[in-house]
Amino acid sequence: MTEIKTLEELNNILTDNKKVLVKIGASWCAPCKMVEKTLEDLEESYPDVVFLKVDCDEADEIVESLDIMSVPVLLYYTDGIVERRNTGSMSKEQIIKLLNKNPAASPIINCLTTLTLYGF
Repeated sequence: MTEIKTLEELNNILTDNKKVLVKIGASWCAPCKMVEKTLEDLEESYPDVVFLKVDCDEADEIVESLDIMSVPVLLYYTDGIVERRNTGSMSKEQIIKLLNKNPAASPIINCLTTLTLYGF
């Protein structure tokens, strides 16, 4: 997993990659560490997905722009748009289901997320 700290890094990765999974967490958060370990275990099985991690204590700009209120949060992007967002701990099976599910997010949520991400 690649750690990012700026909104510019996130935007560049979202522009350059079709599928991106972002884990937002904290070093002091036990559930965040469990989710991160699971993602590290799964990363090799999903070569078409870019796995990113964000430490909420070191990336204020990202946290504010994505309206993160608690951690862990998983954001699954397809073509730069959030398709799925999950807050709270997830089991390996739940994460696999999230990665394998066909995108079906609400267009309104996608629009609002895109506008927020780009600072509108």
